[in-house]
Amino acid sequence: EDEDPLNARQRLSRHSLAQHLLARRRECALLFDEAGDVLSESSELDLSFLMTPRDSGINKGWLNGVLEQNQVPTIWVVNRIDIIDPAFLRRFDLQLALDIPPRPVRERIIRRHLGELQVDARWIAERAEDPHLSPALVQKAARLAHLLPEAFAEQGEALLGRVLDHALAATRHGEPPFQPSAVSVGDDYDPNLINCDCDLPKLVQGLTRQGRGRICLYGPSGTGKSAFAAWLARKLDRPLLLRSASDLLNPLVGVTEERIARMFQE
Repeated sequence: EDEDPLNARQRLSRHSLAQHLLARRRECALLFDEAGDVLSESSELDLSFLMTPRDSGINKGWLNGVLEQNQVPTIWVVNRIDIIDPAFLRRFDLQLALDIPPRPVRERIIRRHLGELQVDARWIAERAEDPHLSPALVQKAARLAHLLPEAFAEQGEALLGRVLDHALAATRHGEPPFQPSAVSVGDDYDPNLINCDCDLPKLVQGLTRQGRGRICLYGPSGTGKSAFAAWLARKLDRPLLLRSASDLLNPLVGVTEERIARMFQE
C-alpha cells in the first residue's frame, strides 16, 4: 500500500472493520483519534461504499447509526467540540472536556520535564502563566533541548522560549498571543497601597468563598487596575485572560460575535 494519509472515508472503513472483528471481545475498546474531519459539520463524507445506491443520500443518518449501535466501546477524540455536528454530539453517552491544567500544575509539569536542565525558576513561573501551554508542548521543547545540547548550552532559555512560542502560535487558531509582560505583578505587591474605596483583601476573601463574581474597575491610567486584576488572578489561582477591543473586534460581525463568545467560554 502507498503511504498517503487516510482520508475520512478510509478511516471510517477501518473503524467499521475493527468493530466487526472485535465485536465478541468484551475486554476491548477502540480509540478514534483526530476525529474532527469525520464529525465536523462541514465534513463531506462519501459513504456510498458502505451503503446500497438507494441509501447513498443518508450519509448523516448512517453515521448516526454508527455512533448509536457500535458493539465495541469507542472513544472519539477531537481538539474542538464546536466544529462537531450537533446531530452527532447528541449520540455520545458522555462528553468530557480535557482542558489545559491550571497554572500551579503547568509549573509542576515544566519543572518535571525540564528538571535536568538548568532553567531559571523565574523563567518557569513566567512560562507557566500562559493559559495555552499544554503538557505536550512542554514535552516537545524538553525533547528538543536534549537532542540539541550544544545549542541549549549556548542559548538556554531563549531556545526553549522560541520553541514554545512557535508551537503556541501554530495552535492558537487566530487567537491573540499571550503577553505575560502586559500585566504582571511582583511577589511584593500589596493591595493595601491601592487607593480604593473598597477593602480589597476582604473582597478577595468573598470571591474565594463564592468562587465567582463580576468587578468593574475604573479610574485614571496608572492607578493599578490591571495590576490588581493580575494579583487577584494569582490569589484565586485562576488564569488571567487579557483581551482588548482590538482582539475582539472584526469587520465581520459574525467573527466578532464568535470571538466574544469564545472569550466568555474560556
